[in-house]
Amino acid sequence: MGVKQFNWGKNDIVNIFTFVTSRKEIFEMSNSDYWDQRAKKIGHTGWADKMIYSYDQLARVKALTSVISGLQSGKELALDFGTGSGDFLKPLSDVYSKVIAFDISQEVIKIARTKHKDLKNIEYIQADSISEIELPVNQFDTILSITVLGHLLNDGELNKTLDRFYNLLNKNGLVIAMEYMSNNSRPASQYQRFLTSEEWEQSFSESGFKLVKTFGFYHPSESPCESFNQYKRNFLFKSLRKFQSYIPTGKIFRYYAIKNLKGCLDFFWEGKSDDSIKIMIFKKSEIKNRN
Repeated sequence: MGVKQFNWGKNDIVNIFTFVTSRKEIFEMSNSDYWDQRAKKIGHTGWADKMIYSYDQLARVKALTSVISGLQSGKELALDFGTGSGDFLKPLSDVYSKVIAFDISQEVIKIARTKHKDLKNIEYIQADSISEIELPVNQFDTILSITVLGHLLNDGELNKTLDRFYNLLNKNGLVIAMEYMSNNSRPASQYQRFLTSEEWEQSFSESGFKLVKTFGFYHPSESPCESFNQYKRNFLFKSLRKFQSYIPTGKIFRYYAIKNLKGCLDFFWEGKSDDSIKIMIFKKSEIKNRN
């Protein structure tokens, strides 16, 4: 039997290289080493652009503080799923008797511990998956997940995580999930999945959740709010962004972000159908729709 000859063209080789590279990146993103290295490099797991991060993270904290304080649920036990550098632990700690801070990255756990060393009602847990650790079932009042689920690129892992949420929550428990909303269904990138608002709702529904409330949140490019536009027009920023990899510009960006966000809530509103980013609140229902 003869050996079949393949005539490889340049485009074939490029496509194969791109496929292998993208699969490697997806694998790395599910691995704690990826996030450990990212945390060591930029000090957190958020936007790499310091100018955007300084405004965005402060706006997120303000929005989520408002949402958390307004929840009509128990106030005993909360889980911060994918706690990162711990920016949402203070508003959780102020409301709940105990907070479990979970992340796959040991490095960001270290950052969160240092940042919140004075908070005594937080327990930190690091593991490769939420399914690997023992947690009290049917006991949690609230689970917070801020732009974490969108990075679970494997459908099975996302489904397993949402099922785990369902089992951990008590009968009146709530999930607060903040995620990007795609205008149309499309394949995941190397970095995140792109689900529509309807697809997110369906994914939660299959694990036994019902959507009860949404809030819209600004996006720096797709739906910028006026306070962000004013912030980024600062005449210093064009020069600072050119050198942000070489000089410590973070404190300067943060100073102006605090200034622009003072007394402002235009980055956060009652949910609309076309919001680029949504804060979704789900409650447990009695019916699971997964086949």
